[in-house]
Amino acid sequence: MADVNALPDGTDAALVSHGGIIRIGLAALLGLNIEDVWSGGQLVHGNTDYTVLRRAKDGWQAEQLGVSVRG
Repeated sequence: MADVNALPDGTDAALVSHGGIIRIGLAALLGLNIEDVWSGGQLVHGNTDYTVLRRAKDGWQAEQLGVSVRG
């Protein structure tokens, strides 16, 4: 996650991974406790789901979370 935080403002990036790893990464970027996220069933992504994050002054914020592209 340090690499993502080092990106210059206004940079777009795509991070692609398996759902479990995405949950861990999102928890880290959003400042959430991974144990709470895991036990509470939060941040679950299905196949081909995506999330859009924006960096704000106080950290990362989710604009769209777990959006499905399946028809």
